[in-house]
Amino acid sequence: MAQDEGNVAEERSTTLLSSCAEIEGDFTKDPVMLVLTGLPGSGKSKFCYDLVTSEQGQGEGSNSSWVVVCQDQLGSRNRCDEVAQEALQSGQRVVIDRCNQSVEQRKHWVDLAHKHWPKSDMTFNKSPDVFCVSFDTPFDLCVERTAAQEDHPTVAPADALKVCKFQAKEWENPSLSEGFSCHVVLRPDQSVMHQTLIDKLDKPISV
Repeated sequence: MAQDEGNVAEERSTTLLSSCAEIEGDFTKDPVMLVLTGLPGSGKSKFCYDLVTSEQGQGEGSNSSWVVVCQDQLGSRNRCDEVAQEALQSGQRVVIDRCNQSVEQRKHWVDLAHKHWPKSDMTFNKSPDVFCVSFDTPFDLCVERTAAQEDHPTVAPADALKVCKFQAKEWENPSLSEGFSCHVVLRPDQSVMHQTLIDKLDKPISV
């Protein structure tokens, strides 16, 4: 029975976001937060790296207006909360680099953005926009990538399959009803969409 459950998790996770459009909502908005979703090894941290380095490459001495909040690096969600709050309150945009596989987990970040973005300053958006960016990477590729990260701070290579199965079993597809202005799905074979999103987001905001 346990083996059957594992097979179901693998099959389901391979097509987690197959029913989701590539873009849903208003892609023209200027988000103050990105809530990333996806299994371990799906490409979330690589996306963060591409975004930050793309922005820093715009000019000598330039700094990214995006602050990456990665729980693997920070160690706990409480610490992620602290870093995200501080960044938002100072007018910096935030990328939440976690699996965020459930509606409940994603709602926490949407609420935090609305609470801590400085709405009173006319320089900033009155009503902050939050994008959800989902990584629809095949299950076996996620396991392979995770197992290959021998220095991963939270997942041992031997536990890669178990962890990915658990996350897949807990998965709930994101929707605009959660408070997102836009939901973007990135797939490994669609590098154009990946770069289109990076190009849109890599312009620093004016403070």
